[in-house]
Amino acid sequence: MTIAVEIDVNRGPTALRRGGRRARRWLLAVAMTLLLGGSARADDDGKLPRWQVSAAPLYAFIVLEGQGEPKGAGGTLQLGYALSDSFTVEAWFLWTVHDVAPTEESAGGTFHVGNAALGIGYALDIGRFVPTLEAGVGVLHRRFGDQAATDLGVRVGLRIDARVLDWLIVGFAVRYHGFLTSPTELPVHVEAGPRVGFCWGRTGD
Repeated sequence: MTIAVEIDVNRGPTALRRGGRRARRWLLAVAMTLLLGGSARADDDGKLPRWQVSAAPLYAFIVLEGQGEPKGAGGTLQLGYALSDSFTVEAWFLWTVHDVAPTEESAGGTFHVGNAALGIGYALDIGRFVPTLEAGVGVLHRRFGDQAATDLGVRVGLRIDARVLDWLIVGFAVRYHGFLTSPTELPVHVEAGPRVGFCWGRTGD
């Protein structure tokens, strides 16, 4: 489906050729963040909360072909169940909205990104702070005006949480979203924001 505005929410070889380098730079930046957060696991008798429900406001941007990196905002909801002291099964839901400025070649508008995914969290350490790597797959949806597209997507990220009360966690997360079969193909989506969650139970109970 084609619209007058020259912004394509669909994936394609043109976007891959022209914008792949920029997307790969952002993917590399996220990968470096994961590596910096992934220090050796400390010997710790701490336990993960068995259940977590968290929400977060998001600052986000998308990388579009010929339109720069429109900034936006949104929110996310995350559910988690700890299988062990290291691994958590998680479900994520997010929606962000981005204002795309007009150019000489295209009109402006609002670009929407939605994601629903299932995946795994791996706690690198359990202490005062809990850095956790995230990886998952799910549905990646984009919409601009009357044009919309949905594909399978991949999601990778890092969050760092602190359990301030037995039932309350606070933290910060950064995540990268791309296509499952070609993670650097445009458009890609990067998000970051603080998070607050409720938790109960403990692994080993």
